Order: sequence, then structure tokens, then C-alpha cells
Amino acid sequence: MAKRGKTNDGQGGSKKVYWQSGELNLWWRQFFRKQLIQLALARFRWVNLPKTCDERYLEMQLLFQGMATLAQPTGAPGQFLSLRAVPEGINMYGNPPRWRAQGDNGTDFECDSSNAVMIYDNMLRAPMAGSFNLLAFEMADIVRTKQINRQHCKTPFVFTADQQYRQQLVKLYDKISDNEPAFIGTRGLNNINVDAIQTGVKFMGKELQEDLMATWNMAFTFLGISNLPFKSERQTADEVKDYGQPTELLTLNPLSCRRSACDKFNDRFGTLVYGKESPKKLSCVWNEDFESDTFNTVHNLAKLMGVDDE
Repeated sequence: MAKRGKTNDGQGGSKKVYWQSGELNLWWRQFFRKQLIQLALARFRWVNLPKTCDERYLEMQLLFQGMATLAQPTGAPGQFLSLRAVPEGINMYGNPPRWRAQGDNGTDFECDSSNAVMIYDNMLRAPMAGSFNLLAFEMADIVRTKQINRQHCKTPFVFTADQQYRQQLVKLYDKISDNEPAFIGTRGLNNINVDAIQTGVKFMGKELQEDLMATWNMAFTFLGISNLPFKSERQTADEVKDYGQPTELLTLNPLSCRRSACDKFNDRFGTLVYGKESPKKLSCVWNEDFESDTFNTVHNLAKLMGVDDE
């Protein structure tokens, strides 16, 4: 991106102008990357998470660090925090016997199985957020190609005339821009030549849109979100189910890691957090809008029965 000097900013001042292609590429990559991050953060719902924990912060650490911890600070029985986990050494199975729980405000204390549970985002125990850069780059490239293709498909007009007809040239273009069906002018218009440049570039909107949707489906599969890139007329239900199996396994990968941590937490600290007689247990499920479905069902039933559900 190179400087081009100063220009009028439309507000009585001036500002630096830069080549914008590189900046547009960056904006589009950030646009798609933010969407992917939002999708990733919204995939899971933690049930009965201790009130002193922050679900958003927990999922952020799992997404960007690949691991997190539910840990109890010294001198605070039953007060668990959802923090960043920093391993200290490993055992023969690659599991850290000790780790540190850290927060953004400087909170830092040592953890082990006596006061904490380690949570992994996936079986690789690696952060997945970095992979979004590849997907966002691909999506941004498709959108920018689409924009360039549209630009090349346009048919620009070229007006040529002697300098004395400059004013007429401007008025003629204004009429064309305003979609005027006819022009009224003097014979001087005969001295103006109008040509249209035919670029011959094929519009590829459909192909590029299909490419973008295929890339989104790749992202959905990576995130474990159900999707069906195609459905042919002769495709059977079993074939559709077989196609969705890899996505289901990619869903179970991070979900099983979270559920394993929930089981360990319930076994070690369930009674301490929820009480001895409480049926509550920490769990993690795939996120769906149960509240809206339940509300709509009850509302529709009440409407059918003629009962005011307000």
C-alpha cells in the first residue's frame, strides 16, 4: 500500500490517500475470520457451570489456547474459576501433573488434580483458531475475485470531442447517468463521438458463489456443524447420512473432550460445589435454541386451544 499524497476529504480539509486493494483484502479476511470465531464460540453450552466461572472466557481459552482449567484458588473452597491453563511438565501419557491457572488481571496460582480439572478443546490438544486464517483468506479471495470480475464485465463509455464541446460532454453523460430516455440538443452533438468498450469478460457470479458456499461448507465441517454441500435427486437417505458422518465425528471430538472434563469435575468436586444431596452435575452439550422452540410450542398450543398464554 503506497502513499499518493494529499486530496480533498470533502470536509474542507485534506488527508493521505493510499492504494486500497491491500486494505480491502485485509478487511474481507477479518470479516470472515470474525464470523468463524463467532461460530466456534457458540457451538457448546455449559450446563450448571459454577456461578464464579465465565463461559465466554472458558471457550475463548479453549479456542485460542487449546486448553483451559476449572480451578479452585487456595483458601476459597467451592469457588471455582474458569481460567487459562499453562502446563508444567508432562507424565508418560503426555498429561501435565501440574499446571498454572492464569487470568487476564494477573491472577496466577498452581493447580493439580486436588484443586482443578484440565479441559482440552480437542483430542490434538492444539488451538484451532489459527486455521481460521486459511479459511478466511480463501473466502476473501473469492469475494475479491467476484468484485474484480464484476468490474471487468462493465461496459464503459468513451466520449470524445474538441475542447469547445466539453460542457456538452458533461451534460450528455449526466443525462445517461440519470437514465433519461431521450436527449434534446443542438446539431453540435454531432461533433461528439460516443463509443462503448466491450471487454468480452464472462460474468462468473454463479461459479464464484458456488465456490464461496463450498468453502463455507468446508468451514462448517471443520467446526463440526452439520451441512450438506449437495443433494442430487437420486441420492438416498443412507448416502446423505454417510456423508454427514465425518461432520458428526468432528462434532464429537471437542464435545467428548469437554464431557470428559465434566465427568472428572463431578467426581472430584461435585459434592463440594453443588451440595451432597443436589442432583446437579456439570455437563456440556451441543448448543441449540431450546428456549425458542419450547416457547413457540407452548404458544402455538395455547393459541390452538384458545387460551391466553400471556
